[in-house]
Amino acid sequence: MTRIIEPPLEDHRLLRQPLTKGESIVLDFFNKRLSPEWEIYLQPHLNGLRPDFVLLNPNVGIAVFEVKDWNLDAMEYYRQRESSGRELLFANDGKRRFSVQNKNPATQVNRYRKEISELYCPRLDSRFGLAAVTAGIIFPFADSKRVHALLEPFLQLGDEGVYKAYQPISGFAELERGDVDAVFPESSRKTSKIMTPALAEDLRG
Repeated sequence: MTRIIEPPLEDHRLLRQPLTKGESIVLDFFNKRLSPEWEIYLQPHLNGLRPDFVLLNPNVGIAVFEVKDWNLDAMEYYRQRESSGRELLFANDGKRRFSVQNKNPATQVNRYRKEISELYCPRLDSRFGLAAVTAGIIFPFADSKRVHALLEPFLQLGDEGVYKAYQPISGFAELERGDVDAVFPESSRKTSKIMTPALAEDLRG
C-alpha cells in the first residue's frame, strides 16, 4: 500500500513555507515509522489556521502535530503570570524579554484539535469525539521532560492517562530511538469505535 502524502514529496520544494530542519526530521520519522494507512498532510489550511502536520487514518483517528525547532539552551523560555492570574509564555534572548504566547505550541494544538472536531468533522460524537483527535507537540532539538515542565499549565490533560494518549510531548530522544509509541501513542491502534471513513472524508473535503 502506498502512503498518501500531501503535498507529494517531490513538490515540497514548492511549499509556500519551506519545512524547517525539525519539520523535515519529523516528516521522515512519520513516513518511516507509521503504517501506510496513515495519511500525512503538511501545512494544511484549517479555517485560517495552519498546523505543521495532520495525520489521518480512516479507521483509527486523526492527529495534529505542532513542531518547534526551539533550542531551550540558546534562549530562555519561561512562564509569566498576568494580574488576572493567566499564565503566558515568554522568552528572553539576553537583550530583551518578549511574549511568545502566539507561538505557544500547546495553545496552538488545542485550537487545531477543537477546529477539527467541531468545524471539519461535525459528525464526531459531541461527548467522546475528541478521543479520536490527538494533539501532539514535538521539539526535535530539546528534552521532552523540559518541554513538558515548560508547557504543563497550557495542556489539556484531564488525567495522566488522557495526557499520554491524546496530548503527547516528545523531543530529540524519542525521535532518535524511533519510538513512535511515545511520539504518537494512538498510532498503534487498528480500529476505533469513534472514527469512520465517512468522518475521514469530511476532513479531506
